[in-house]
Amino acid sequence: GSNSTATANHLALDAQECGPDALLIVSPYYNKATQNGLYSHYKTIASSVKLPIILYNVPSRTGCNILPETVVRLCRDVENIVGVKEACGNISQIAKLFALADGKVDIYSGNDDQIVPILSMGGKGVISVLSNVAPRETHDICQLYFDGKVKESAALQLKAIPLVDALFCEVNPIPVKKGVELMGIAAGTLRMPLSEIEPAHEEILRKAEENGLMHQIPNIEGLGESAAICNCCSCSCFAMRVATMFRSPDAIRSNYVSQVDTEKCVACGQCVENCPTNALRLGQKLCAKEPVPEKPYRKVRDHVW
Repeated sequence: GSNSTATANHLALDAQECGPDALLIVSPYYNKATQNGLYSHYKTIASSVKLPIILYNVPSRTGCNILPETVVRLCRDVENIVGVKEACGNISQIAKLFALADGKVDIYSGNDDQIVPILSMGGKGVISVLSNVAPRETHDICQLYFDGKVKESAALQLKAIPLVDALFCEVNPIPVKKGVELMGIAAGTLRMPLSEIEPAHEEILRKAEENGLMHQIPNIEGLGESAAICNCCSCSCFAMRVATMFRSPDAIRSNYVSQVDTEKCVACGQCVENCPTNALRLGQKLCAKEPVPEKPYRKVRDHVW
């Protein structure tokens, strides 16, 4: 997006060439367009591309608020404008949007501390900052709600609030870049005028990492597929990457050591003291209701040279 319709249109066309599924386009910033101006801005861009478009309303950063009437009008009049990432923070405005939309607008939470409230009114999910450092928890907040486990979803939402606050202790994306750096993932440097996170705020994120609020990996590939469990991330753990590549989990282990309360342990298998890369399969065998499929493969040392 841009505060120039011509520039925003050009960027949308360039993005379309890269093959995305959809476009998320922020409202024009700084020059504070009227609601008619916003309507014309988005309609012009939508007419130039074939992809679905999600509006992005974040007035705290743009100085421009896309009102519910304008969102509904755009989704009604323009075929490929399908929804909105709503980050206005005003739950009353969002409730009015749901009332006017009558199910014709896909509404996503744009604030990680409002996922469950927006889901409760019919939201489709969240476009998230939190998911960069806690993907499993962010996913589960939504999935539990969709599964009808509203109480569990709300509890997970409330549990995440301290981390959400930590991720916004300075302007986004300064804290989240530091967060993924603490998880061992290279996030690159900040570009001016953004500056490095203040030491006191870095300590907040460091404590979140040490307490296990970050550094997680969801098992999204199904039983017998992932190469990691506990709080380790195979995308950043060199040991796990090597073990996966060379299929030698019994020869390599990560540096992670889980903390277990032995009095409360029920042998669920969801963690191990010294986490070798085949720990997930161990946990699955102990916990899965159905047998975990074993995929036979030849190890390097079994090869006939």
